[in-house]
Amino acid sequence: LKDTEDVDSALRAAFLALDAEVSEILLEEAEAEETKSVSITSGTTACIALWKGSELFIANFGDCRAVISMGGTAEAVTTDHAPEKSAEEAKRLKEMKVTVDRDGYVGGHLAVSRALGDVCVETKEKVPGVIALPEITKIDIDGQTEFLLMASDGVWDCLKNQHALAPARRALRQVLGPEAAAAQVIKAAAAMPMGKADNSSVQVVVFNMPEPLPKRGQIRQAALPNMRGA
Repeated sequence: LKDTEDVDSALRAAFLALDAEVSEILLEEAEAEETKSVSITSGTTACIALWKGSELFIANFGDCRAVISMGGTAEAVTTDHAPEKSAEEAKRLKEMKVTVDRDGYVGGHLAVSRALGDVCVETKEKVPGVIALPEITKIDIDGQTEFLLMASDGVWDCLKNQHALAPARRALRQVLGPEAAAAQVIKAAAAMPMGKADNSSVQVVVFNMPEPLPKRGQIRQAALPNMRGA
């Protein structure tokens, strides 16, 4: 960001630089492993937000996802980078002649097509078809933009966008704060049948706090009018 006023270019350069650094570290660890054979290094997906003035930039790759609450309605602002979920990613892999197996795994290794790391130890190159180039989305923050919810695939494998947003918004309307809102999303995902199958991480960033829930008023008691018998 110090080198360019183009936020998109800065974010892409940052992700590519991070991927190169992470991949180098992972390769060193894999090559130092003597007890077992490692053919592919570890890797991870990522989703970050840069809030600048009235503009919000989301940089995402993999199967993390960012959702915005607009007056209580969930609007997804990122794309899941997996051939089974994205026609564009499936097309890109097909043009590269990269195979995708029946379970949606790229080259038989990964369920996502964009990630940090995931380098072949022998070739020192990323798994064919997997790239570290993020997709950038820009959002204009206004009075209707309540909050941003970013979460990993452990949440989205269990909850649809609106179902993840609802417990977070309810917590905010109870004036419990962003951390409590994130915890409620984790709790909702964990309650689902697949809730314990994968890692779940949630971040909630508030721009305009939703209107608090109305307080319960005191119930007024009124005497019943005299009733005549039949």
